[in-house]
Amino acid sequence: MRRYRRARTSGREQAIEEQFDTEGMEAEPLPQGPDDDFSLRPFAEGDAYRDELPDGAVTEDGPDIDTLLRRARRSAGSGRYRDGVQAYLDVLEVAQDHLQARRELARLLESGEDAEGALRHLDRAIELAPGRPDILTERGALKARFKYYTAAIADLDDALKLEPSYAPAHFERGLVQLRRGRAQEAAGEFRRALEIQDDLTGARYYLGESLNLLGQYDSAITVLEVAIDREPADARAYQLLGRVMDRCGRPEEAMTMYQKAREVAGR
Repeated sequence: MRRYRRARTSGREQAIEEQFDTEGMEAEPLPQGPDDDFSLRPFAEGDAYRDELPDGAVTEDGPDIDTLLRRARRSAGSGRYRDGVQAYLDVLEVAQDHLQARRELARLLESGEDAEGALRHLDRAIELAPGRPDILTERGALKARFKYYTAAIADLDDALKLEPSYAPAHFERGLVQLRRGRAQEAAGEFRRALEIQDDLTGARYYLGESLNLLGQYDSAITVLEVAIDREPADARAYQLLGRVMDRCGRPEEAMTMYQKAREVAGR
């Protein structure tokens, strides 16, 4: 099983994590168990899982993959984590090379803080589809969220070698640089992502954050105002714009932004 080394967190990285509320995101050490941490079985113990076996799940030719995949998505979507994991494993027991099932299972495992399990399935997905920049970007982003920054950059660089104009890879690379305290490099990545895909969700917010950290307040205000215009439901952008306005000596406008942030967040 492939293991990844966690990067040490510097004081500057700690400051960035506090701004993003990511402090403590470090994954706990995981047990060194076999790859199949969950035993495969036709049904989980839960009655809900057993009762949700759709009609047509088993045909004369064997299990119907699409039907089993729908059950897995229902279990995961309803918040039943273990049932969802088992349902996806049921799919992979029948079709071990099902690329989409592996990607969806990786996302579910990530939501349960199982970094090793999620990475294991994305590793296999990349083996099945080595020329896919979207899967490399997905794995790089997952590594970054669990602070495997060096490994994350390697995946994102590989994705950009395959497709230099792949905006999500530039965006995720910007996030890694921002979390490492490299605001200048981050700003460059976010700008590049927006040049390629002008409507990329979140890119302007994080560009504004980078410019704020660099002390380029006027540019940050301009970017954040456009971000709010494009994504008016993003409370973070109002909050950040308020902070920048405070630093520019515009307290009344800042208070308006703080109030708007609370309204948008439903507080």
